[in-house]
Amino acid sequence: MSLEVPIGEKHLEIRYTGVYDIGGVYNTIRTWFDMRRYDYMETLNKDKVSTVFGNEVEWKMTPEQKIDGFIKYKISVDTHFYDVKEFDAVVDGQKTKMTNGKFWIKINGTVEFDWQDKFKTPFAKWALNFLVKELFKRYYRYKYIYKLNEDLYDLQTEIKKFLKMEIASNAYYTT
Repeated sequence: MSLEVPIGEKHLEIRYTGVYDIGGVYNTIRTWFDMRRYDYMETLNKDKVSTVFGNEVEWKMTPEQKIDGFIKYKISVDTHFYDVKEFDAVVDGQKTKMTNGKFWIKINGTVEFDWQDKFKTPFAKWALNFLVKELFKRYYRYKYIYKLNEDLYDLQTEIKKFLKMEIASNAYYTT
């Protein structure tokens, strides 16, 4: 059994209310994963008519990236769009579909050690747990866990930039 270490105690979140392009939000997230060579998977893609105020759209994305034969990054992006009403608008001289409503995006990540499940005996599992969480704790934290955390903040920043939110800066870099 592999050992999954969450990168933080709290997830990253974006909440938005107003006019936006729902297809553009999806393309921004998907392009970010493709540019960083994540294996993209969607576990949920739901669009349902819920109320007279509009539709409800949910996506759950679980991309993974194999760093080497021992370590793999796992990201979870949960989106929930409420009161989705689509309409045609002219943006920069072109007719496009825009969406009015509200949504939240929750971004989480974990680093999975021994993703090929080579350590199978109870002693080997205990040794893996001891090595990762105690002995090489700083090494793995600085080399892998902080790197994934930085990537998640970068994804959050890209989504904010697309939505033209007021605070479109990163906790690691200010661009």
